[in-house]
Amino acid sequence: MQAGKLKILALFADKRLAMFPDVPTVKEQGINFAMGMWRGLAAPKATPPDILKKLHDAFKQGMDDAAFKKSAADMAVSIQYMGPEEFGKLMAFEDTLYADLLKDVKK
Repeated sequence: MQAGKLKILALFADKRLAMFPDVPTVKEQGINFAMGMWRGLAAPKATPPDILKKLHDAFKQGMDDAAFKKSAADMAVSIQYMGPEEFGKLMAFEDTLYADLLKDVKK
């Protein structure tokens, strides 16, 4: 794309990327859809709370690191921190969303 050999038609994101400010989202083009890639940390259900807190705090510290943020921005990777409850809700929501989408596609 940067070499001028490809043109990005749209992004499946909620908002435009800073790296590609002139590329519209599909929502801007009338399609109510957004899709992203998320990553998270999981531990066995019986993991003690103090261990979960240490893991959480270490990964949160890494996400807040300026060098990490710059590397992500350089690769056009959007970073959005979610705590355990919010991330759990996102996982449940997307599980249902894509299960329903697959059911619709199979019809």
